[in-house]
Amino acid sequence: MTKIVWHSVPKKIKPSLVFLHGLLGSSQEFVPYLKHFEGQYAAYALDAPLHGRREQVGALTATSLIADLEAQLAPIPTPYILVGHSLGGLVALRYGVLHPERVAGVVLLDIFPYQTPFTQLFHATLLRLFSERLAPEREVVPLADVLTDEAYRLSVDKYLTKCPRGVNPKERLARLVDFVTDQIDAFFQPQPLSCPLLFLVGEGSPFSDLEDEVWQRDYPQAARRVIAEGGHLLHVTKRLEVIAALEAWLAGL
Repeated sequence: MTKIVWHSVPKKIKPSLVFLHGLLGSSQEFVPYLKHFEGQYAAYALDAPLHGRREQVGALTATSLIADLEAQLAPIPTPYILVGHSLGGLVALRYGVLHPERVAGVVLLDIFPYQTPFTQLFHATLLRLFSERLAPEREVVPLADVLTDEAYRLSVDKYLTKCPRGVNPKERLARLVDFVTDQIDAFFQPQPLSCPLLFLVGEGSPFSDLEDEVWQRDYPQAARRVIAEGGHLLHVTKRLEVIAALEAWLAGL
């Protein structure tokens, strides 16, 4: 008698979707994404130190940001699809480089891992804004002079004026000053990444004003999608378009 053995095909494990906000943002920006992907993926939105309701013990550095992300990811099932806005995207990219065995893909929302004249000017302006809050007598260049995205200007102002109860706003801001002054440049250094990569950029955002040849050279596997009429805060102002682009990319993995 011939014995028949049925071999079941292992079910493909779906990655966990992990959303990371940018500088001065919070996990609340991604709550609609968690609701949208509920039942499709295990989805999470994390707060970085000094953001949301979180504080930070000691100095905030490029190294401590990665270590903090690793600690928050520890209980989340691997592999991860990391979706990061602005600085969150750069942190996601760095984590993917350091831990390729845990990352199935990375999505950068309106940021490239390259320092440009605009990002340098933007960071300098942020420092002036921070300093103005710490020492009001100093003259400050308005953020509007370097950023025309009204939504992002409002989010910056919200961070600077609304601090969680029990948190010392000047101490929090002083730590951010140190981070932007000494640490943020470390993330604008392209590094080899082998997993799938998506750049989602805002059509009108100066953060995404970069020649295609630059990122195609360093990340030949990357896809780039432009969100029409999107600005730097495209994941908030163009949420449906971003979700559609993200879904299409995920479907092709």
